[in-house]
Amino acid sequence: MDCQNALIEGWVTSSQTYRKRAAFTLIASSVIHEKKLTDDMLDYYLGLIARYSDDEREHVKKAASWALREIGKRDFNYNEKALLLAHEFAESDSKALNWIGKDTIKEFETLVKARRARTFDFIEVSNGKGYCQLRKHSMNSKSREFKFLYG
Repeated sequence: MDCQNALIEGWVTSSQTYRKRAAFTLIASSVIHEKKLTDDMLDYYLGLIARYSDDEREHVKKAASWALREIGKRDFNYNEKALLLAHEFAESDSKALNWIGKDTIKEFETLVKARRARTFDFIEVSNGKGYCQLRKHSMNSKSREFKFLYG
């Protein structure tokens, strides 16, 4: 991971489009795949995004947005931090930061709606045998059935 961070540090300041894009892509990739990333490292990545993502080039903007979104998906604490940064970007005068902020906010709003719609419960009364079935349906898992008696 030290080699990866050295690459990120070197490339994030680059004037070359694809090196800078690669830095943000490595941030997103390490957030996704490195399960033991420390909070300090995630904060460091947020700082890099805050400092170096003001770039009008399309590929760089998209990679910076992806990195910010992935940090926000890490857990509740980082969701809040990423959203705060995204709102800060969305209110910025910079077109690039404004786009990154709005793209990130839109993604998080879509995720919240999808989570709410994904799980639903209903009760099904059996045909007079004195019990109900509660089925919990989820798009990610098989249906679970719970039987309980009622009076």
